[in-house]
Amino acid sequence: HKESRLPFEITGQEQCAHNLVIKSEPMGELRYVTIRPANPLDNLTEREQEVVHWITKGLSFKEVGRQLHVAPSTVSNHLYRVYAKLGISSRTELAKRAGEQAD
Repeated sequence: HKESRLPFEITGQEQCAHNLVIKSEPMGELRYVTIRPANPLDNLTEREQEVVHWITKGLSFKEVGRQLHVAPSTVSNHLYRVYAKLGISSRTELAKRAGEQAD
């Protein structure tokens, strides 16, 4: 049998390569690998993704700050960066974008 190789290495962490998101988890002696098309939300940091999660659930900066153990101004700063990365300017646009990615 001929051995096949991917054009990139799978590190075991979720990663973006060739416009794909690849996640690899150990399953005994094997690995469980999932691959899906990348979306703009994948380019956010883990903290930015957490902020998006809570903001799109309708929480205020203060409430998100409590959830993440940070100041409301820190939440605002993260959200500002999220808007810039996604090219949007409102919570409504963010909710729409996050909803599209969940489908």
